[in-house]
Amino acid sequence: MADEKDDVKEIKEPKDKSKGMMMIIIMMLGVLILAIVGGVVILLMQLNSANDGEQQIVFIDQPPVSELDIRVVPIGTTIRTNLQSPGTARHFAVVDVAVGINATDEDEANEFELLLLQREAAVLDRIISILRRTTRDEIDREGGSEILAEEILISLQDAFDTQMIVRIYFQNISTN
Repeated sequence: MADEKDDVKEIKEPKDKSKGMMMIIIMMLGVLILAIVGGVVILLMQLNSANDGEQQIVFIDQPPVSELDIRVVPIGTTIRTNLQSPGTARHFAVVDVAVGINATDEDEANEFELLLLQREAAVLDRIISILRRTTRDEIDREGGSEILAEEILISLQDAFDTQMIVRIYFQNISTN
């Protein structure tokens, strides 16, 4: 009987050792994953700080739509809103905005245009909100209106959760 107990101990000891080794391996993998994630986060923070003060245009991956397949939908009336102004200066923008939607599928474009016009107040609110965060210098600099249009485009695509909106058009944009 004493021999049987010794045999049982011998069998259990290797299992305990293998459990310990598994725990060590799992802990090492966890530390390795944390180090990789930490490195990526630090790299992204450095890239972001290197671009501080610069506006970037983010292009969404989508197939290009022919100009002939874009339906232009005017939004509201002329927008007049304050711009972000440094110090005591007060600047404003006056602009007419139209949204370009993908009209390659006529029925889908008709439905979306109706939805867009039904939610015109929400669309105007988003556009005005973005304009109010923008300075006159940002709009007036070379390429400024294109950057602003891209920001509005992304905001509206997010709001409607769709890629049907493909372009933002400004007509008669002016700042003071």
